[in-house]
Amino acid sequence: MKRETVIAWALCLVCLVSAGVQLVMWLQGPDARPTLAEAVSWLGWQVIIPVVFSVTAALIIARQPRNRVGWLLMMPALIMSLPQGQLAAPRTELTPSLWLLLWFESWSWVAMLFPVFLIPLHFPTGRPPTPKWRWVNWLAVAMWVVFMALIAFGETLGPTNESWTLANPIGFIAEEQLNGPFLVVWGIGLVTLLASTTPLLARVWLS
Repeated sequence: MKRETVIAWALCLVCLVSAGVQLVMWLQGPDARPTLAEAVSWLGWQVIIPVVFSVTAALIIARQPRNRVGWLLMMPALIMSLPQGQLAAPRTELTPSLWLLLWFESWSWVAMLFPVFLIPLHFPTGRPPTPKWRWVNWLAVAMWVVFMALIAFGETLGPTNESWTLANPIGFIAEEQLNGPFLVVWGIGLVTLLASTTPLLARVWLS
C-alpha cells in the first residue's frame, strides 16, 4: 500500500473518530434541547460534512495520490472535525497554549473555505486547466499566509465570536488597521479569488 494511501486513510480515521466522539458528547450534553435548525446545523458541520469529505478524499487519494482534489477535500474535513466550544468561557490570562488555540481558531475558517474554492480549479485532473491558472493557487496561499500573520501580530486575540479579547504580547498591529487598510486589501484579494474560480465552478457543474 502506498504511503499516501496510508496517510489518507489515517486522516480519514481521525475525522471519523472525532465526529463520533463529538456526536456522543453532544447527545450526552445539557438537558436543554436545541431547535431543529440548530441540530441540523451542528450535525451538518460537525459530523456529516467531515465524514463525507474525509471518506471521499481518502477514496480519491487511494486511487490517484497526486490528484490535489483529494487533499483539498481532506483539509476542511480535518478542520471541521476538531472539537468546538473550548473558548466559550472568557479567559483572564493568555498562556502560550491559549495563544496558539486563539490564533488557530481565528484563521481556521480560511483552511476550511479556501480548499473548497480551489477544487473547481483542479477538477478533475488535480491540476489547473492550463499553466496560466497557477496564479490562483499562489494568490490563495499568499492570502492565507498574510491572514495568519495579521492574526499573530494583532494587538488583541480572542475567539471568532469576539465575545472577549486579551492583549497580545507580541502584537503591534492596531485593530483599526486590521479592520481598515489590511481588511480592504485582503477583501479585494478574496473577491479576486472568488471571481477567478466562479467560471471554473460553472465548468465543473456543466461537464
